[in-house]
Amino acid sequence: MLKKLILICLLLPSVLLARPVNEFFPDGLEFDPAVPSPEKFLGWGPGEWHVNHSQLVAYMHKLAETSARVSIEEIGRSWEQRPLLLLKISSAKNLQQLDSLRQNHLQQKPGAPLVLWMGYSVHGNEASGSNAAMLFAWYLAAAKDPQLVEQLKNTVIILEPSLNPDGLDRFASWVNANRSQNLVADVSDREHNEPWPGGRTNHYWFDLNRDWLLLQQPESRARVAAFHQWRPHVLTDFHEQGREAQYFFQPGVPSRQNPLTPGQNFELTKELGNFHAAALDQAGELYFTRESFDDFYFGKGSTYPDINGSIGILFEQPSARGHLAETAYGNRQFADGIANHLTTSLSSLRGSWAMREKLKSYQHSFDAGIQRQAKNITQSGWVVADDNDAARMQSFLDVLAGHRIEALPITESITIKGIKYTAGHSWFLPVDQANAGLLMALLDVRTTFTDSTFYDVSAWTLPEAFNLPWEKAFRAPRTSPEPEEPVYSVPELENGLAVILSWSNQNAAKALSRLLSAGYRVRSTGKAFQISPDDQPVAEGDLIINLHKLNQGQRKDLHKLLANIQKTTPLPMMVISNGYAQSGVDLGSGKHKLINLPRPLLWIGEGVSAYAAGEVWQLLDHSIGLAPVRVNSHQLEKMKLENYSHLLMVDGSYPENQKLQEKIKHWVQAGGVLVAARRAASWAGEVFVEGAETVTDEEPTVSDAAVKPRTYADFDNDSAQQVVGGAIVETLLDLSHPLSFGFQRERLPMMRNGTTLLEPASTPYSTVAVFSEQALVSGFMGKEQQQEVSNQPAVIADRQGDGLLVRFANNPNFRGYFKGSMRLYINSLSSAGWSK
Repeated sequence: MLKKLILICLLLPSVLLARPVNEFFPDGLEFDPAVPSPEKFLGWGPGEWHVNHSQLVAYMHKLAETSARVSIEEIGRSWEQRPLLLLKISSAKNLQQLDSLRQNHLQQKPGAPLVLWMGYSVHGNEASGSNAAMLFAWYLAAAKDPQLVEQLKNTVIILEPSLNPDGLDRFASWVNANRSQNLVADVSDREHNEPWPGGRTNHYWFDLNRDWLLLQQPESRARVAAFHQWRPHVLTDFHEQGREAQYFFQPGVPSRQNPLTPGQNFELTKELGNFHAAALDQAGELYFTRESFDDFYFGKGSTYPDINGSIGILFEQPSARGHLAETAYGNRQFADGIANHLTTSLSSLRGSWAMREKLKSYQHSFDAGIQRQAKNITQSGWVVADDNDAARMQSFLDVLAGHRIEALPITESITIKGIKYTAGHSWFLPVDQANAGLLMALLDVRTTFTDSTFYDVSAWTLPEAFNLPWEKAFRAPRTSPEPEEPVYSVPELENGLAVILSWSNQNAAKALSRLLSAGYRVRSTGKAFQISPDDQPVAEGDLIINLHKLNQGQRKDLHKLLANIQKTTPLPMMVISNGYAQSGVDLGSGKHKLINLPRPLLWIGEGVSAYAAGEVWQLLDHSIGLAPVRVNSHQLEKMKLENYSHLLMVDGSYPENQKLQEKIKHWVQAGGVLVAARRAASWAGEVFVEGAETVTDEEPTVSDAAVKPRTYADFDNDSAQQVVGGAIVETLLDLSHPLSFGFQRERLPMMRNGTTLLEPASTPYSTVAVFSEQALVSGFMGKEQQQEVSNQPAVIADRQGDGLLVRFANNPNFRGYFKGSMRLYINSLSSAGWSK
């Protein structure tokens, strides 16, 4: 008997997790036996193992195969080619007329269905969501629940079982591979400690829950397109948080809601909260609702719906980050998280059904309210110019189109505040359009706030991020309904002396990479010139390919490559027939420097920001066509750095390794290029700049607390004054510096997140950009932080022996959409012309 008790105690954790599937639902609930449960399909109970994405996909297809209530659609693919699935769940009769029901809903006709969107696990290592999605989908597909049957007669449920397939699979593989038969609750165990970068992010280490507005990832583009096809009344967003917390559901902090979101949204979210509270109370679960999280940044899954007339709701489950984890409140089981997310999935359906008329009425009033607000705006809209870069402009227009925002090419040139918006190179964004609220959100400029504590960034103004001239237009210019696509021809090379490619175009870097990879010698224009009045001027940074030593066959091969470049990444090209310039330097000038194909290393691993590293990885891989070699500090210690041209260091905490620091320093002085941003720039400053002290992101302190007594309640707000979570600031470029080649204007907006300041440059010629005197453009920065950056260096490129040290105070590649400052980073990958 004693042996049996010991055995039971040893197996207890596994027994607890092997909870039968019926125990997740109310007693007495029956299911259609023809529709298999997740337990029957997988061969193990919910929470016993983590479902991987292929298992999740197979089960969802099985539901569609066996239940007349379910249809399934693949809306896209992740980077790793995993399918992005949507289940449409309703009555069998409704599924046969689904498109007409969708149209009735969008047109807000009487009797149109309630539409819910249930989304799970945008962060791959917050896996209780996707595992709960299987149980909820089975309930919807098979439950013999009279109330559900009634609900499905006039409800369409869009269920997205995994918003981040690549991250979910990465995490499931780790925790399943490290699961012990006798579960280990000690959080020091390997199971609970994923290797860098973890499963939170997608393939390129982007946080997909920050990309709804920015649309830089294929998962987001597919999802937002489907969102606008359905425009749900309620969208749920299931997450996990720290293991020591309790369950959270919105409405969140009232003062942290975006002012563009109607107050009724908060009240409806709060009313829906009554249903979640009652369900969690019945389950004996603790929760909190009006703390910590905010609804300000519209780029998250729970806030993007709010600017589209939907009710977005965030749910946060305390995480086991494995199968069983010890906490101050006792052991937390993975199955508990699944159960809690299932509970609030059911309460979301129950509450939305009970409030269906209110939700439909709200969406209708939201549309009417946005149109009234748009009509009260004094201007007719906004104009945006392409800044002599049609490719960058097209990237901007693609984001707008992804949100179904209308942009019209203007057919008359207009001047506003001294800037000419030229016909054929400018677009008009009218206020009077269906998605006016979303347009206003994307163009929002705000520097004053009622609550200065932000969970995420406080600014994201899209034209500023793309570094495009823009302004309010109080008179609508003449426009064309259809844009004229720029047509770039391939010049004839037969009698030419050189072919010139414009460096100001966003596509130029990828074209350069292809040319260098094909073995062509390419020079960067060091000084502007013009061969004849009939020729276009050649700008600093433009690419030169000499033709005089190429035979006819070689010219044909080059022409073929240029034609392919124009087909995939078009940009302006021209041929010049002689080298004697009428103005500026000649074609043979020594100012024009040969460019070598970079061989970059990207420093990754523990302590390094996976987000920032992923941004650089994707930038080089897709925008340049040159994937970096990714290495950690242990590899760097053993590698021959002389085999590489660049070492890229993004924001992060880097080791104080004297031997490695000396190795990197000698490599740079021998000709290497070190490019460092934010905290990495401070690290590099200490290594290279004599007498430098670390001036970097620190824990916020309330500087005047000892001088002026404050109440304890003031601490959060006072601390927020010291934090820069994400504001857009103005920098001023030295346009003569090679890092600025391709820029048309001195002004360059950048994202300021963190408080890193740079040590001054070693020479007066090394400062590429400075923060302007009044730098804040949009977002929140405390007065002290604004004063600290005023007139300080923002980007420095210092000669170090034969090499170069480039330091960025900010992250120039922020979330992959700051296309303006991203050009500075691209320019840092070529050392051509840096002779001072």
